[in-house]
Amino acid sequence: MFYKINAKISYETIEEETVIINFDSGKYYSLDKAGILVWDSLAQGASAQNIVEDLSKRYEESPANLEAVVVGFIAELEKEGLISSCDATDIRNVDSAHPKIETSMTGQKIPFEAPVVHKYSDMQDLLLLDPIDDVDERGWPNRKPDA
Repeated sequence: MFYKINAKISYETIEEETVIINFDSGKYYSLDKAGILVWDSLAQGASAQNIVEDLSKRYEESPANLEAVVVGFIAELEKEGLISSCDATDIRNVDSAHPKIETSMTGQKIPFEAPVVHKYSDMQDLLLLDPIDDVDERGWPNRKPDA
């Protein structure tokens, strides 16, 4: 199965953290370590199975456990409205050579830590103040008439 990043999602990786903002809910999220790798792979069009295969080359973990963790992690991202399932035809970057998760420089596998979705709502009110979507055709500061 393939996934796509939903429309009102913005994200950026800075150093060793990916920050994701959901402008529909006003919540933001933080991913690190393996979570960054899974997110980047999903954003580039990799399937869940591709991700498991690539992670098994990088981490000291059984493929069965990696699959359970990746499927659960993807389900959480989907539940939060960050991604949605789609067909391969809906993914622009999909080709026979899916994006690869890089292995370590030494070729040695490293210990695996299950990815965690850290969710925050402390800035929800500010993030939901989106004047761009609340304006009429003349633009800001002309608000749409109340429906």
